[in-house]
Amino acid sequence: MPWSRDKDRIKANVKKLVEYKKKIRCDHCGVRDHRVIDFHHIKDKDTEVSSLIYQGYGWKRVLKEIDKCIPLCSNCHRIHHSEDCLLYTS
Repeated sequence: MPWSRDKDRIKANVKKLVEYKKKIRCDHCGVRDHRVIDFHHIKDKDTEVSSLIYQGYGWKRVLKEIDKCIPLCSNCHRIHHSEDCLLYTS
C-alpha cells in the first residue's frame, strides 16, 4: 500500500495508538509513560504493530496484532530479550 494513498489512515492510526498506549502500563514494572511502551508478542506473531500502522492497515487489524502482545516498557522489553539471548548461548 503506497504511503501517498494512506496518509490520512496512517495519521489516524498513529493517534489511536498513542491514545491506546496512554491507557496501559508495563506488565513487568508498571511504568505508564506511553512514549516507552512496546508491544511484546507472546503468541502467533504475524508482524510488528508499528509495521501495520505505517503500512496503512486498518485499526481492527492493528488491534488483532496487539491482542497477541503484552505491554512492556523499553527497558523491560530489552531485559526480556537479553535473557532470551542468554538461554541460546548457554
